[in-house]
Amino acid sequence: MTLQIGNHGLFCLDDDDYAAYALAMACNAAATDVALTGQTTALDGFRERPYVSSTNASAQVIFNDAAGGSVGPEELVGANMTVATFNNQVANGIDTSVVGGYPVGFYMIGASINWTVATPTNNTRRMLMVYGVDTVNGFTSSVSTYTDLYVSTDYEGTTGNVGALSVAGMLHNDGNLRFIESFFTHQNTGSTINVAVGQWRAWAIYLGTGAVI
Repeated sequence: MTLQIGNHGLFCLDDDDYAAYALAMACNAAATDVALTGQTTALDGFRERPYVSSTNASAQVIFNDAAGGSVGPEELVGANMTVATFNNQVANGIDTSVVGGYPVGFYMIGASINWTVATPTNNTRRMLMVYGVDTVNGFTSSVSTYTDLYVSTDYEGTTGNVGALSVAGMLHNDGNLRFIESFFTHQNTGSTINVAVGQWRAWAIYLGTGAVI
């Protein structure tokens, strides 16, 4: 008579099963190896999931939204930054140059930005966004085909020539994701807002296929 231990296929012999000790030890060793191999694979998959972290390679001078710039979600005007090539590729790589280049499933996406402003305008808005951009009927546009938009907003106070914002959220790719992007817009009319090299970061990490109900 044997007693099962846990749910990994291990068992313990009765005291009078002397002849079966060697075989039991071999079986338990094999079951332990299988269980540990499965756990190692799961941990490797968690640690090695694809990710990307991009920063601005050149200094950014961002005019207020009334002075012109790139058009982003909700037709706001400002500056945008698209995330670059994924590191730690999945088995077949991630080709972000084509529709379907991103694996289907769920991502955590985010962005952060630090800026300086020479002449703050009191009570004016600064807004940082992060989102995915889908291809819909062959058309891709940050203005109209964005998906899973997350926004962080701050308003300029009475003092201070520096500022920062961060934003993050979940993105679901149903197979139409074309790229992931961050967007910054502001209403400071006293001067431009300046972002030094490496002070605007956009990132994404692939979490897995998940379960869609």
